[in-house]
Formats: sequence, structure tokens, C-alpha cells
Amino acid sequence: MSYFRSLVMSSKIERDTYIYTHRPIALYQERSSCTREENGTLNVVRTRILSVVPIFEAEITPVVGSREIMKLAELAEGAGLDRLGISDVIFYPDTYEIQALCALVTKRLKIGSLVTNPYTRHPAVIAAAASTLHEISDGRAFVGIGAGAGIGELGVVRSPPAPTLREAVHIIKELLAGRVINYQGKIYRLSYKNARLEFPPEHGVPILIGTRSPRIAKLAGEVADIIVIGARYISEQQLTNYLRWISEGAARARRDIDDIEVAPRLTICASHDGELARQSVKLYAAHYLALLRPPDLLIDEMKLRKIVDAVKRVKGWYFSPNIQYPKEIDKLVDEEIIDKFAVAGTPDECIAKIRNTIARFRFRSLSLNVAAVRREGIYDGMAETIKCLGDIIQGLRRP
Repeated sequence: MSYFRSLVMSSKIERDTYIYTHRPIALYQERSSCTREENGTLNVVRTRILSVVPIFEAEITPVVGSREIMKLAELAEGAGLDRLGISDVIFYPDTYEIQALCALVTKRLKIGSLVTNPYTRHPAVIAAAASTLHEISDGRAFVGIGAGAGIGELGVVRSPPAPTLREAVHIIKELLAGRVINYQGKIYRLSYKNARLEFPPEHGVPILIGTRSPRIAKLAGEVADIIVIGARYISEQQLTNYLRWISEGAARARRDIDDIEVAPRLTICASHDGELARQSVKLYAAHYLALLRPPDLLIDEMKLRKIVDAVKRVKGWYFSPNIQYPKEIDKLVDEEIIDKFAVAGTPDECIAKIRNTIARFRFRSLSLNVAAVRREGIYDGMAETIKCLGDIIQGLRRP
């Protein structure tokens, strides 16, 4: 029994135990001079153990024009990334239209939302969009979904996130599978007599759930193919909690925990000017520190209050090119806080931090939110991080 799977069986986890996920050692069968004996059976099938290499996912927030995002997608594919997620942010360019454009200029990257929500988009609409993207991309689509953020500004009344997501994922899966659905739930009702997609995808579309809450983490363990955990803050206690919640959900659904891909969600900002990269993510770190206020983070209470107060005076999203924020944030957020909420620095520094995370927790994949290096144009800063990601991925894939 793998250690991660044993979490399903145990309700108590020792504080000093290193928790790691379930990245199984990849196996393949190599046929070496396969000869057949007289009875026709295969004589030699050799199994070789491959080195463990994580899946790299990048999230791009559409803070630049559509053509520039298409160029970033091309850079991401060239850098060796495996999956590209486009943020779904209110009042910014539409995630699904951007995904389709990115699919047209790439050949290998898997593409999807990171993440959309079941409030501003009905699950039937999400399923139709995903099916369309799957066709455009020749089978490279995934559906990323979560509770959503900033929806209150639209006056949308939100039903409880976990049951809403449960029903939404069920509807999306049924429609993408090409089945007829007549669904009458507590949140959603499909009253069509024969509700189905007219053009369902030929192959399965993976479901990714983004979570930073216990209930949604447990739900993700039940129903998701891919789970992106956390709000850019990773610690021993945080990981222990998330993995326990996910394993509880998987056990409830009688799923094999090793079949679920789990990725920590991290902010990355990389430049050959490491100091500039670290300076560039201070507002990101301040935002998530104020949002989470993690109890296991040792920080002076007065300093924390000052950061929280400064974040309240920020005008705009922390990733916006037009953001206005109190400059004391740059002084209050030190190297230790940056290190807790981001992977930032030179490619070599980022390699060391990511390698340490992989070694300690054996993650199967990493979800990296691309932060722009502070340059004159935000596109140039985002492109710089993505190009450095190419160096980082090459470094991590070297033996």
C-alpha cells in the first residue's frame, strides 16, 4: 500500500511525517527481440522503471490582448509545458474564446479553463464549450472548474459551492459522454425531454477541480480527474490537510487514489535578474497572505495587520496591469513571505525550490500561475517568465 493511499485508512497523521502524493512510478513494457516459442506465446516482455517527471501546467491570466496571449501560448508550448489553463475572470477577455485561439496556434498543449465556475456559466454551456474546444484542439481540451471569485460584483446569488459543483460536474460529465440527461437536482434542472449535446466529443475530456476548501477538496477526491490545491501557499500542515480531505473523498467514492492527479498551485516569476523576479511578486504574496492568514505561518501580528490593511486599499486585481496599490506593501513583504507564497528568482533558484517540493511530496504535477516580471510592458514580463520556464523544465528533466 502506498503511503498516500494509506491516508484513506488513517484518521491520524503524525506531525513529523512527510506527506507525499501518489505519483506512481511510470512503467512501460519494452519488447526486446520479441521471439515466439512454438506454442505462440510471447517469449520476452521486459518492464523498465522510468524516472519520475512531473506534469507542468501553466495558468495565464488574460491581462493582455488576444494576439499576445496566442504568442504566450506558443512560447508555453516551446518551453515544454504540458498543459495551459486560461483564467476565467469577470470583465477580462473571455476564457473559452481565448482557449480556442490558443488551440489554433499550438499542437501539443492540453488547454482548458483554470478555472471557470458553475454560477456565471450553466454546466450545459460549459459542456458545449468544452466539446467545441475538444474538436478545435484535436482532443486536447480539459474542463477546469471551481467555486469562482469576484462573482458578487455581478449580483449573482451563489448557492452553496460544494453541492453546486457536485451537480455541475455530474451534468458536464454526462453531456460530454454523449448521454441523454433529464436532470432534476436541488440546484439545476434540465427540463428538456432529451437533453444532450448535438456534437459530443469523440474521446473523454478530463475534469479538473480547483480547491482551497475542505468540502470541495473532498468532493474533488470523489469526482475529479485532476485536482489543483491551495491558494499559492504550501506548507507541511496545509498539504497534510488537503491530502487528507482528498483521500476521504476518494475513499467515499471507492476510487483508487493513485488514479487522481494532484497538483499544488503556485505563483511563478522567473528572470535571470532574480531580485527583480522576487520584487515582482510582492503584491501576489500580500494578496494571498491577507486572504488566507495561514495559522501555521509565523509572522509578527502587527506586521500582518499592516499588510492586511494595505491590501484592503488596493484598487483592482493583484495581477492587473492597471492596479493601484499602497507602496508600503513593497516594504512590508519580505523574502520569507515571498518564499512561502511564490516560486520566484533565477531559473536555477526556481529549479532548486521546485525540486525540493517534488522530492519532499512526490507531486505528480505542478500548476504554475505565471506572474509577469516588472518590465515596461506586462506582455514582456509574462513572456520572460515563460521563457525562463523552458530553462526550469529542462533543468528539472535532466537526470
